[in-house]
Amino acid sequence: MSTLKTIINLSLFILGSGVCLYGALNGSYIYTGFTAIAVLLVHIAIVNYRVAEACIIIIAGIVGAFAETVNVSSGFYHYIAIDEHIKLIPNWIILIWFLIGSMARHGLAIFYKHKILLPVIGAVGALIIYFVGTRTGVLHFTPLDHTSIAGSIIIWALAIIFILILGNRFIETVQR
Repeated sequence: MSTLKTIINLSLFILGSGVCLYGALNGSYIYTGFTAIAVLLVHIAIVNYRVAEACIIIIAGIVGAFAETVNVSSGFYHYIAIDEHIKLIPNWIILIWFLIGSMARHGLAIFYKHKILLPVIGAVGALIIYFVGTRTGVLHFTPLDHTSIAGSIIIWALAIIFILILGNRFIETVQR
């Protein structure tokens, strides 16, 4: 992928995840969903292997939904818009996972050469999302301790590793 497409990919991810967070803060979930889907469609329009890319995005959304469900069910945190006794995850965080899938073969492709960095990327991504989530009030760690944060980071790191390696293998299979 060219440098321009990589920049576009990263920009689309930032735009999409920013809109998801904005929607979480303001309760405008319909606009959030439409915007995230539009961002994903633009991404798919500029890539070479559209069907394979769509599959990776779907896999990322499923893996992310599972990771978030594990985190919430484990009691590491809960989302403010949802009662902490209800173990559901909001649509905007699932949309962010779909958007992460759009970066698997593009914005994050540099890390395929350095696989040891994959868990670091997952951990850093978790810290950023959780920091922004807690600072904006849409996410609350229960209780805020090292175990909750470490558990969440480990689950995110494993999810990112899985998505990136699976995405890479999926594209390699399609290209043969």
